[in-house]
Amino acid sequence: MDVQLAACGKAKLTRWDEVKATQETVVVVVGRRWTVFVECDVKAATTADPEAGEVTRGEGRWRRCDRRRDVNAGGVGKQLMRNPRGAMRGCFLRALVPLLLFFLLLPYFFQSLSYSRVPPRSFTLEPAAEPVCSQQSSSTLLLDNSSFCTGACKEDCFPRVRDICFSANKVRLCNRETRSLRTNKLGKRHSPPGESPVPHFMRFQGERLTVGVEYSECDEDWSWTDGLTAVADQRFLPYNKPNPHHEAEKIIPAVLLARQFHTKLHWFSNQAEVSKWATGFLEAVNMTKDVVYLNLPAKRDVPICFHDAVLLSSPTNLRYVPDESTNEWLRNQVLEFCNLTRENSSWPITNALILDRTGGPRRLGNKPDIARVVEDTLQVPVVDELSGMGSFCEQVEPVTKADLFVVPHGSQNVVFLFARPGAFIIEVFPFLFYSTAFRNYTHAAQLHVYSLLGLLPPGDWQLRFFSIFGWDFCFDKLRWCKNHARGQKIYADLNELEKALSMISRTNGSFT
Repeated sequence: MDVQLAACGKAKLTRWDEVKATQETVVVVVGRRWTVFVECDVKAATTADPEAGEVTRGEGRWRRCDRRRDVNAGGVGKQLMRNPRGAMRGCFLRALVPLLLFFLLLPYFFQSLSYSRVPPRSFTLEPAAEPVCSQQSSSTLLLDNSSFCTGACKEDCFPRVRDICFSANKVRLCNRETRSLRTNKLGKRHSPPGESPVPHFMRFQGERLTVGVEYSECDEDWSWTDGLTAVADQRFLPYNKPNPHHEAEKIIPAVLLARQFHTKLHWFSNQAEVSKWATGFLEAVNMTKDVVYLNLPAKRDVPICFHDAVLLSSPTNLRYVPDESTNEWLRNQVLEFCNLTRENSSWPITNALILDRTGGPRRLGNKPDIARVVEDTLQVPVVDELSGMGSFCEQVEPVTKADLFVVPHGSQNVVFLFARPGAFIIEVFPFLFYSTAFRNYTHAAQLHVYSLLGLLPPGDWQLRFFSIFGWDFCFDKLRWCKNHARGQKIYADLNELEKALSMISRTNGSFT
């Protein structure tokens, strides 16, 4: 039957358990005889008894307990209850769900008020001890049929691939011998020492293009390069975001390979997008003429191929500088190129430098307090400067003129490869973010690297909540948390900073 409902237009009761309305409605069904409440606003309510065929005004007393708003105008809204007692029971059960969630999360909320200070499993305040190889090689650079490795412990190995071709939509592995190599399908994880799996994919055009690596047939008429060659892509080098740390991860192994085996670097990169740091470093080690910049072939272009390539793509363990003598050679090359004096660090410490980042949010948020603690603890003058500014040599110069540094975590710290031997560096991390990258790539630079975990940034309730799960969970398990953490200002823990400075003051300043 058709009934006129107050302020709701027409509605037709097609079944005892259904109400169809011409407008968006709130429907509550209660009572033993399926009394139906249909209302369009807080005040309007109409009661229909389907069996009696009567339409009267109702009180709508169940409106607050059971209601459902149809999201589609003219759609169907249902809420069925056998009797008023059932309606109240349904209300009570639904109210229990948010209450239960509230009481479950309440302990975590109070815990987050005093956020977790449990450090990462791999964290150490003091400089970490160098690993001892079970089988040390007589050479710190090793080239065999399947890989190129650096370090006596083979900490970083790069795959050596025979017959590889690059085209617009795929990277082809052509050689049967190459096909026997294991492919790294994990993609983003570091390989264990001594292993060099072929990357599962490579990235180009400022990380805007990802191309899969697959086994395929190749044509001898394509453009081939003979001889051993280092080949690099743009993985970890996003467009318009220069990153000296990840550039060094590619070009320093290429420099070492060229130094010993007289090779060239073929880099799928736009030369104009390479940072001033990388350009200056290549010039300092006299390798500019041995770098060939390439564009990935277009769809109809002939693929670019190499008969014997060392691929510099996959993430490394960042121990690509194999030993102290190699690091000393790099340091001397750079300092001579920049006309800077090579000096050892003084002991006792005579000066300190706070070397902050130039741009971006990840800067030191309490520099005045840091300077005060350093001055009071060590009784030395403290200077505040910015890193990553100017030419390559202007970026290197600050790390050659101080005995102690306080720096935020970041790619700009790769210049410490050329710092004074024996210098002390205190690296401050963002809250819930920790990495051993800096310690790894400076392991042969004869530096004392101390790590300092940052404090929670003021007002950041997201990181406060995630601190419940700990530093390792944020860094290893939840990418959003990791990216959010490293994008915040860094606040040094002044108590831990004072502890680190006290430990430094008790050392004899020599590198051991």
